Amino acid sequence: MLKAVRSRVMSDEEFGEICRMIGILFDNGVMLYTDPNRFVYDFGRLQSTMNESLKANHVSALNNRLFTLMKDKAIQFSGIMKRIDNGRYSNGRNRILDFMTWTTNYGKTGEATLEYMIGHMDKIGLRNAAMFLYLEPIIWDYDDDKVLPETMQLRCVLRNGELFTISPDRRQCPVSEIYNRAELPVERMGYVAYPLFCGKYLFGMLVCGADGKLFEIGEFLTFQLSRAIYMNWVGPS
Repeated sequence: MLKAVRSRVMSDEEFGEICRMIGILFDNGVMLYTDPNRFVYDFGRLQSTMNESLKANHVSALNNRLFTLMKDKAIQFSGIMKRIDNGRYSNGRNRILDFMTWTTNYGKTGEATLEYMIGHMDKIGLRNAAMFLYLEPIIWDYDDDKVLPETMQLRCVLRNGELFTISPDRRQCPVSEIYNRAELPVERMGYVAYPLFCGKYLFGMLVCGADGKLFEIGEFLTFQLSRAIYMNWVGPS
């Protein structure tokens, strides 16, 4: 395109080849490395600058068509990604609703109902994760100097979406070692820990394998899981 601007010449064959190369560029995911909205804005400015510096002619018309093609593809990609994001959010929300439906305890609370809830942890949709809980819920006051326990209980592990509950004799774990338990599968991007809390109660940590989907729904998911733990373990006062 720049060569055509300098020479004032662009043949139909060159125009077709540039269109083909633009298609290859976008098909190979160039928009994964930049923001589509920024791309459209910057190329719009470049297009305006080029039009201001050139007289209207055949080459400028072809270049404008090529700029329009690139911006159209960027806008299409933005729409596709928005639909994917909305689908992920909807799927995550539906999984949580399914989980909450299965674990509704109708007023019963305590260790037995907590164990029942843990038995349905595979319904929340995480692939690799582990839930660590304190031995009992902790009432936390920000003005309190209370020191949190140095150990937690590993209650369950999700490996590739499959749920494994942990026997009582293997649950004890120092807080400093929650990322190093042998039960956790290897994750390329490592693990991220989310606190589990509801109101004044602290319950523990949810340790999850890091991926793009987690960063989008992790906070929402752990808030809902914390509410489920509260309803099953403590209950409304």
